[in-house]
Amino acid sequence: MSNTAAQGLPTPPPNLRESQLRAAVAERDEVITQQSQQLVQLQSTVNELSEQLQRLKDQVLEAQRKRFGQSSERGRYLQEDLFHPLEAPIPEQDEEEAAAQAPTKRRKTQPPRGRRALPPELPRETMRYDYDDETRAQLEAQNGGPLEEIGVEVTETLEYAPGHLYVKRHEVPKYAIRGDQGERTIVSPPRPSPPIPGAQVGASLLAHTVISKFADHLPLNRISQQLARDGYDVPRQRLCDYVLLSASVLAPLADLIRQDALASPVLHSDDTTVPQLEKGRRQT
Repeated sequence: MSNTAAQGLPTPPPNLRESQLRAAVAERDEVITQQSQQLVQLQSTVNELSEQLQRLKDQVLEAQRKRFGQSSERGRYLQEDLFHPLEAPIPEQDEEEAAAQAPTKRRKTQPPRGRRALPPELPRETMRYDYDDETRAQLEAQNGGPLEEIGVEVTETLEYAPGHLYVKRHEVPKYAIRGDQGERTIVSPPRPSPPIPGAQVGASLLAHTVISKFADHLPLNRISQQLARDGYDVPRQRLCDYVLLSASVLAPLADLIRQDALASPVLHSDDTTVPQLEKGRRQT
């Protein structure tokens, strides 16, 4: 019965089928052509962006070399490869050859690092820190006799008096005392803590530097030149460190002054503007 129904349907003419297929093929070819044109345009855009990116990289590299590179190296990379300095070939090298050409360390020829010794021609002032009579009597009673001095710990600091520099020698003796069972113990008297622990500078030189800079309005380079004329060259950078460390030491005193000022009923301030040099500019 189904075959009979299918045989009863009208059959489309063959010319109509052929025209529809030709229209579909033509439409597909047109879509392919449009996509090919878009692909060519996208590829052209990618090439232009790649070239622009490479030019920007070259400009950044050149600016970095001009600003941060050494004078003898500025522009040198352009001599080897003018257009593509980043793509210059790197010659291959064996590990043995690279190890042979690597610079060897010369520890013996390098100068020792550390702070400089204070000049011996500067006058010395010795400050000895020892036990008081009561503490010494107690230690001698524990030792069963006089204390035996086995050494002296010496620390030198650079000090300043008006018109000249001098060195203060801080001597802390070391004593050996015997215990009840005969063992020896090394003891040393306490020493006053320095204003800046570990620094080779005394309180008088710190005070002179701070007063000269903030009260007399002298730049640090002129203070450095003044100290060099007085007998010892203190670099400007080291003076800058001394000023910063002095500020941290004097911070508790500044807090007390601030609290005392805020406790007053009236405060007077100077609102005069001070021109400052902005970073990156040559004029205020």
